[in-house]
Amino acid sequence: MAEKIAGSAAISLKLIKKGLQMAQGEASLEALMDFEVEACLACVSTKERQQSLKEFEERKK
Repeated sequence: MAEKIAGSAAISLKLIKKGLQMAQGEASLEALMDFEVEACLACVSTKERQQSLKEFEERKK
């Protein structure tokens, strides 16, 4: 499992870590939910994500 997580895109890991740190602190549920939306949008637009989608599409054909 650790190898799979370590193989993930660096931006994803960075944002997950930040979210966990926020959850351990004094962040409100609303702030955490706002961060989740921003993190998801940031991850969707990465080159790694676009490449993964392209590879998935090619495998389907």
